[in-house]
Amino acid sequence: MMDAMREAHAGVSPGIDAEQVSRFRRHRFGKEKEKRFWEGIFTPRELARLAKFKDPYPHAAGVFTAKEAVIKSLSAFGKKTSFRDIEIRHEKDGRPRTILRTAKGVECRVSISHTGDLACAVALCRIIRVGTSLGNEVSK
Repeated sequence: MMDAMREAHAGVSPGIDAEQVSRFRRHRFGKEKEKRFWEGIFTPRELARLAKFKDPYPHAAGVFTAKEAVIKSLSAFGKKTSFRDIEIRHEKDGRPRTILRTAKGVECRVSISHTGDLACAVALCRIIRVGTSLGNEVSK
Protein backbone atom coordinates (compact mmCIF):
# COMPACT_ATOMS: atom_id res chain seq x y z
CA MET A 1 0.00 0.00 0.00
CA MET A 2 2.80 2.44 0.83
CA ASP A 3 4.35 1.81 -2.60
CA ALA A 4 1.06 2.70 -4.24
CA MET A 5 0.87 5.91 -2.21
CA ARG A 6 4.39 6.87 -3.21
CA GLU A 7 3.63 6.27 -6.88
CA ALA A 8 0.37 8.23 -6.68
CA HIS A 9 2.22 11.27 -5.42
CA ALA A 10 4.68 11.11 -8.32
CA GLY A 11 7.47 12.31 -6.10
CA VAL A 12 5.70 15.42 -4.73
CA SER A 13 3.66 15.70 -1.54
CA PRO A 14 2.03 18.62 0.33
CA GLY A 15 1.62 19.02 4.08
CA ILE A 16 -0.28 21.62 6.09
CA ASP A 17 -0.66 22.51 9.76
CA ALA A 18 -2.25 25.18 11.94
CA GLU A 19 -1.82 25.89 15.65
CA GLN A 20 -3.02 28.40 18.19
CA VAL A 21 -0.31 30.80 19.33
CA SER A 22 -1.78 30.62 22.85
CA ARG A 23 -0.59 27.00 23.06
CA PHE A 24 2.98 28.35 23.05
CA ARG A 25 2.24 31.24 25.41
CA ARG A 26 1.43 28.63 28.10
CA HIS A 27 5.11 27.62 28.05
CA ARG A 28 7.05 30.72 29.08
CA PHE A 29 9.99 31.21 26.77
CA GLY A 30 13.36 31.40 28.53
CA LYS A 31 12.14 29.91 31.82
CA GLU A 32 14.25 27.02 33.12
CA LYS A 33 11.27 24.82 34.01
CA GLU A 34 9.99 25.13 30.43
CA LYS A 35 13.36 24.33 28.84
CA ARG A 36 12.45 20.72 28.04
CA PHE A 37 9.35 21.81 26.08
CA TRP A 38 11.26 24.31 23.93
CA GLU A 39 14.36 22.15 23.38
CA GLY A 40 12.23 19.17 22.39
CA ILE A 41 10.86 21.08 19.40
CA PHE A 42 13.40 23.70 18.37
CA THR A 43 17.09 23.56 17.47
CA PRO A 44 19.59 25.82 19.27
CA ARG A 45 19.72 28.06 16.21
CA GLU A 46 15.93 28.39 16.12
CA LEU A 47 15.83 29.15 19.85
CA ALA A 48 18.45 31.87 19.41
CA ARG A 49 16.34 33.48 16.68
CA LEU A 50 13.19 33.30 18.81
CA ALA A 51 15.03 35.01 21.69
CA LYS A 52 15.49 38.11 19.51
CA PHE A 53 11.75 38.81 19.38
CA LYS A 54 9.92 40.81 22.04
CA ASP A 55 6.98 38.45 21.48
CA PRO A 56 8.48 35.11 20.34
CA TYR A 57 5.25 33.11 20.56
CA PRO A 58 3.72 33.81 17.11
CA HIS A 59 7.10 33.05 15.53
CA ALA A 60 7.48 29.85 17.58
CA ALA A 61 4.02 28.71 16.54
CA GLY A 62 4.86 29.47 12.91
CA VAL A 63 8.09 27.49 12.97
CA PHE A 64 6.33 24.63 14.76
CA THR A 65 3.59 24.49 12.12
CA ALA A 66 6.22 24.49 9.37
CA LYS A 67 7.96 21.51 10.98
CA GLU A 68 4.65 19.70 11.44
CA ALA A 69 3.72 20.37 7.79
CA VAL A 70 7.09 18.96 6.67
CA ILE A 71 6.57 15.85 8.82
CA LYS A 72 3.13 15.31 7.24
CA SER A 73 4.52 15.81 3.75
CA LEU A 74 7.43 13.42 4.32
CA SER A 75 5.09 10.72 5.64
CA ALA A 76 3.72 10.27 2.10
CA PHE A 77 7.17 9.01 1.11
CA GLY A 78 7.40 6.67 4.09
CA LYS A 79 10.04 8.93 5.67
CA LYS A 80 9.94 9.59 9.39
CA THR A 81 11.70 12.44 11.10
CA SER A 82 11.49 14.42 14.31
CA PHE A 83 11.06 18.10 15.07
CA ARG A 84 14.74 18.58 15.86
CA ASP A 85 15.80 16.88 12.62
CA ILE A 86 14.07 19.71 10.75
CA GLU A 87 15.46 23.22 11.05
CA ILE A 88 13.67 26.28 9.74
CA ARG A 89 16.07 29.08 8.91
CA HIS A 90 15.17 32.46 7.51
CA GLU A 91 16.75 34.34 4.63
CA LYS A 92 17.57 38.04 5.05
CA ASP A 93 14.27 38.90 3.36
CA GLY A 94 12.37 36.68 5.84
CA ARG A 95 11.67 33.71 3.57
CA PRO A 96 11.89 30.41 5.44
CA ARG A 97 14.38 27.76 4.33
CA THR A 98 14.15 24.14 5.39
CA ILE A 99 17.18 22.15 6.52
CA LEU A 100 16.58 18.39 6.72
CA ARG A 101 19.05 16.42 8.79
CA THR A 102 17.75 12.89 8.23
CA ALA A 103 15.51 12.81 5.14
CA LYS A 104 18.16 12.45 2.45
CA GLY A 105 17.21 12.92 -1.18
CA VAL A 106 14.20 15.09 -0.34
CA GLU A 107 13.69 18.82 -0.80
CA CYS A 108 11.05 20.76 1.14
CA ARG A 109 9.78 24.29 0.71
CA VAL A 110 7.60 25.94 3.33
CA SER A 111 5.41 29.00 3.64
CA ILE A 112 4.53 30.29 7.11
CA SER A 113 1.90 32.79 8.24
CA HIS A 114 0.58 33.98 11.58
CA THR A 115 -2.08 36.44 12.66
CA GLY A 116 -3.79 36.93 15.98
CA ASP A 117 -3.90 33.57 17.74
CA LEU A 118 -3.37 31.46 14.62
CA ALA A 119 -0.20 30.28 12.92
CA CYS A 120 -0.20 28.08 9.85
CA ALA A 121 2.24 26.62 7.36
CA VAL A 122 2.25 24.70 4.12
CA ALA A 123 5.08 22.42 3.05
CA LEU A 124 5.73 20.94 -0.35
CA CYS A 125 8.31 18.17 -0.38
CA ARG A 126 9.63 16.27 -3.35
CA ILE A 127 12.06 13.50 -4.04
CA ILE A 128 15.27 14.79 -5.63
CA ARG A 129 18.33 13.02 -6.87
CA VAL A 130 20.99 12.81 -4.19
CA GLY A 131 23.48 15.63 -4.58
CA THR A 132 21.07 18.08 -6.21
CA SER A 133 18.90 20.75 -4.73
CA LEU A 134 16.76 23.69 -5.80
CA GLY A 135 17.73 26.12 -3.06
CA ASN A 136 17.13 23.82 -0.12
CA GLU A 137 19.90 22.23 1.90
CA VAL A 138 20.05 18.55 2.68
CA SER A 139 22.33 18.39 5.68
CA LYS A 140 25.12 15.80 5.76
